[in-house]
Amino acid sequence: MAAFKQTLSRLTENLQILREREAKYAGNAPIDLLNQIEDHHRAIKLTEQARVGQLPEFDWRDQLRPLLVNIRDRSEQSPETCGVTIGDVSPGETSPPAAIGK
Repeated sequence: MAAFKQTLSRLTENLQILREREAKYAGNAPIDLLNQIEDHHRAIKLTEQARVGQLPEFDWRDQLRPLLVNIRDRSEQSPETCGVTIGDVSPGETSPPAAIGK
């Protein structure tokens, strides 16, 4: 259950980054960015369901597969990372790509 909490935390942080990127487009965000935001919402909902036992972990992973989500097993990562990547937002990333501001 701690892994789900950590995953939720990282998903929420990444969603905030994507929302900040969307705001910079002033209503004209590219569709791929909007899709990433939508996938974040779906991944958060699925992870919350898995955390409270409403969705088995196998089904959770299976339903995340088509989303712009990459969840790695804890054994495959270093302790300081959560192992969640959504779209082009990776763990620890805090600023948008340089091309967005141009």
